[in-house]
Amino acid sequence: MTDTPSFPGFETAAFAWLDDIAAENSRDGFAALRPTYDAEVRGPFASLLAECASWCGGEPRVFRQLRDLRFEKHRQKPYWESIAGEITWPGRVTAWIVQLSPEGLTAMAGCRRAFRPDELARYRAAVDEDGPGVELDDITRSLELLRFSVCGSTLRGMPRGFSADHPRAALLRHTALYGASTLPPSRRRRGRRCVPRDAALAHLSAAWADLEPLVVWLDEHVGHTSPVVELAA
Repeated sequence: MTDTPSFPGFETAAFAWLDDIAAENSRDGFAALRPTYDAEVRGPFASLLAECASWCGGEPRVFRQLRDLRFEKHRQKPYWESIAGEITWPGRVTAWIVQLSPEGLTAMAGCRRAFRPDELARYRAAVDEDGPGVELDDITRSLELLRFSVCGSTLRGMPRGFSADHPRAALLRHTALYGASTLPPSRRRRGRRCVPRDAALAHLSAAWADLEPLVVWLDEHVGHTSPVVELAA
């Protein structure tokens, strides 16, 4: 088994690639940019995920760069204009998620994918109940005070059986739930962007520590359903 190289940080070339793929998002454009992607973006990103996974015994996975456009008829760009991946654990609904975009390095944790039907039923039942529901409300409010974004897909209206004046109506509309915090890139001379190794690791470690109460709540109250076959992002 080959050892994964140590994470070196994200240099200016990684952010240049993000700019370039946004400007030339096509199969030919990606092919021309592939050497930079492999060396400056995916390679360091995979090393970062592997290093973070070693902290917790999780399984790292880099998401596919090629988008699945079969269900996105109005989106014609074939490649994601960021790179992302996750660290997961068997039998848990939650994950640590990392994304590198032109805005910087984002640490996320929780359940980013949509809850499966039985997970969603357990989630709504827990949010509806005063004990765990109030606890989750407190957790998300605390995260917002720490300048985290509380994210996840939501319904436009209330789910069936719940009224719009429910004290936790906003949480009940979620069909996925996670927190996120972004570290903007550092600026070097002439505006060149980078995310140094130490800054990246410190940001991820601190963000995931702050997000731990949300992760614990989701694993305890939502649980995990055996996965169906899914396409990677």
